[in-house]
Amino acid sequence: MRILHLVSYSLFSGPLPPAAVLATNQRRQLADLGSQVFVACEQQRGEDDGFEEAALPALRALDLLPPPHLHLALGRRFAPMQMASDVMQLRHGAADIDVIHCHTSGDHSLAALSLAGLTKEVPLLIRTIHSARSLRRRLGQRFLLGRADGLIVRSEYHLELLHENHGLAAENIVGGINTEHYSISSLLGDSNKTAMKRSGAAAQALREKARAQLGIPNDAMLIAHVALIANRGQAELVKALASDRRHQAEPKVILMFVGDGEGRTKLENLVSELGVGEFVRFVGYCREDALLRAYLASDVAFWAGPGNDAAGRAVLEAMAMELPLLAVSHPGFSDVLTPGNAFLLENTGELALTSAISAARAAWGDELRERGARGRELVIECRSAASEATQTLAFYNRLLGSK
Repeated sequence: MRILHLVSYSLFSGPLPPAAVLATNQRRQLADLGSQVFVACEQQRGEDDGFEEAALPALRALDLLPPPHLHLALGRRFAPMQMASDVMQLRHGAADIDVIHCHTSGDHSLAALSLAGLTKEVPLLIRTIHSARSLRRRLGQRFLLGRADGLIVRSEYHLELLHENHGLAAENIVGGINTEHYSISSLLGDSNKTAMKRSGAAAQALREKARAQLGIPNDAMLIAHVALIANRGQAELVKALASDRRHQAEPKVILMFVGDGEGRTKLENLVSELGVGEFVRFVGYCREDALLRAYLASDVAFWAGPGNDAAGRAVLEAMAMELPLLAVSHPGFSDVLTPGNAFLLENTGELALTSAISAARAAWGDELRERGARGRELVIECRSAASEATQTLAFYNRLLGSK
């Protein structure tokens, strides 16, 4: 089977990491069959926005980039010449592709246009919907979604929205994560990949080392928030911290913001205004083991809801690293965010967050670790990358068999 994933995105964020994880696992599962799996990303806007990882180097390192004859721009800006070139390349290369799997409306439109009118050896056209935004009623959306041979959504919630707004059906395949990579075992270099709890002696030693590097005392409760995407409750979280500090309860709470973004300066100013700089750390963008160490150093992770990644990578990463969540309840994540592993919030209001921080403080120690361990077990059971790849390949085969 020859599979080409298209993602009109130039940064390794949003829908791109889930597409890359899916492609990597598909390639692994099809390895004995001589199959080929590629991921093409946007190249029109360049590789960097100053605070996020570029997509091209990441895909190149994973050996997922398409061959030269499929060098696609996949631009999200209207550029007629580049779009025409992409259409011609996809149209001419269609006979060598079994499945074109699209991940955004831009590349879906391009693929539908490229395949229009072809009658022989036409690839299967699949679309995964990564954001509720793509399910809204808007001009042309029903027509575009209807041009796919098969649609994939990430939750029952999105399945209901798709049917309600567009009268269409889809396959519900939840997003997965590489639970071997996001694990204490991976960070400790455990060759047997056995489960090594963060309460183990080796993990505790590495955790203390990571905390020392970050300037986090061992007697503080560390709450981590990964990815500084604007308007995701960060300001409310800082205000809740300030409110919590007025009570001077123990253990003291420290916030750690992992990532960079356009809103970082504004958030830093708020921290200064509220006088809580001593209790907030901005550690910037973390890659690979640095991110794993940041998770290991933490006691709890904060999540305010999905953006353009309905797979919920930030939630799954934290849970796989045995962290309980301070998280806003969301219908797309009811299978993994439960009262047994998360402190669930109705909203990101300051009052709700202050209350949740107090609840997490009361559970600090063994209860938090037990919640985190239960969360990892759920992710392994419900959200493994291997399971997602298996289900997706089965969906392809079912549709190819009916063509």
